[in-house]
Order: sequence, then structure tokens, then C-alpha cells
Amino acid sequence: MRRFDFYEFAGVLAPGALALVGLSIVHPDLRQLLKEHAFSVGDFGIFLILSCAAGHLVQGIGNFIETAWWTLWGGWPTDWPRKGKQAVLSKHQMEALEGQVNRRITLPKPISLAGLGRGEWFGITRQ
Repeated sequence: MRRFDFYEFAGVLAPGALALVGLSIVHPDLRQLLKEHAFSVGDFGIFLILSCAAGHLVQGIGNFIETAWWTLWGGWPTDWPRKGKQAVLSKHQMEALEGQVNRRITLPKPISLAGLGRGEWFGITRQ
């Protein structure tokens, strides 16, 4: 079993718990989840499990919204230099970026950012 890390709390449990508390306020039928009296250990365990599941759902919705957002604005910011549509980098910075990519990623032949497809650039930026 792997260790519980900060990402699990900040990225999954906290948003899930917040979503459950918000839903219990909006829908009175869900108030059983957050009883007026103190939680038992079992109640807290069930709340943690439900928070984890709700957190993953919130994260999935957020990923969908993020993809839609960046699609509307011309693609992911990491794609902007490759596309050349947005003036994010100057000509000299683009040359330096190309040099850095060719130095850091050992490929059989040097690459040109302008000649890369979306899938190839995606792999390079993730490496």
C-alpha cells in the first residue's frame, strides 16, 4: 500500500468533502450524512470514502472544463510556441527553445518545432 500524500488531501479529499458538505446544505435529504451530533469513527470513515469518490468526480468535471477552456483559447499554452499563433516567444527565444529541446532530448536527428505535429510535441513536452 502506498503512502497517503498531500496531493490526495489537497486534490481529492478536500474538494470531495467540500462538495459533500455543499450538497448536504442544498439537499435536506443528504443531511443524514452530516448529523448534528459528533461523528463516530464509522461515520467519519464513510464520510472519507464518500469524499474520496466525490473528489474524483469533481476532478473529472474539472478536467473536462479545463480541456474545453483551452480548446476555446487556441490550445494548451505548451502548444502555443509550436503553432506560432500567439506571440508568446520572440524569434530568438524560439531558436533557444529549439536548441534546448535538441540538447536535452536525445533524438536520432535534430527537430524543428515548426515541423512537429501535435502528437509529437505532446510527447516532447511531457518528457
